[in-house]
Amino acid sequence: LDGASVFAPAGPALLVVAAERVVLRLAEGSSNTLYSGGGPPEGQPDAALFSRAPLSLEGAGHLLVLSRSAHGLVSERDLALQDGVITVIAPDDGIRAENLTVSGGDLLVFAANDALKSTGEEEGSGLVLLSGGSLDLVAGGDGVQAERALRLLGGSISVVSGGGHGVAPGEAATKGLKAGRELLIGGGEVRADSSDEA
Repeated sequence: LDGASVFAPAGPALLVVAAERVVLRLAEGSSNTLYSGGGPPEGQPDAALFSRAPLSLEGAGHLLVLSRSAHGLVSERDLALQDGVITVIAPDDGIRAENLTVSGGDLLVFAANDALKSTGEEEGSGLVLLSGGSLDLVAGGDGVQAERALRLLGGSISVVSGGGHGVAPGEAATKGLKAGRELLIGGGEVRADSSDEA
């Protein structure tokens, strides 16, 4: 993408239907926007950027992903964020994938539900791996939710979830970092402000 601005009145602004692997490269210095203005037809993907294939985002450009109906950036397979300045705004989950890796770049997510989420339930999936970059996450739900394993090995992460510590947790208390089975912190810097424990 090099100065691209795509508006979809309903459904994804960018949809990958079938591929072995997709690399979305942001041209250096470019500003790009993917905007989904409303929900898709019944049974169709509901995200501003949706991929049915493994997806990688690379390059030193800027990307704004804005959804007005559901999720921001979704891959049904693996999703890797390696570089660039990426902003995601969504009324449901910000970024979700079967496995999610962030190894670099600047990432800012505003999500009414979870900011980052892995969804895979099988052995070897459901992983969130954070090894680099600068992440600022503001979520109505959990900051980072891994279905199975969350591994923090590097980078700088700031999380505000559920309105922060000044909000009394309800039945669905939110957390800054949450993993279904394994939470490993082996490096990096984390600042978490949550309505429940981090």
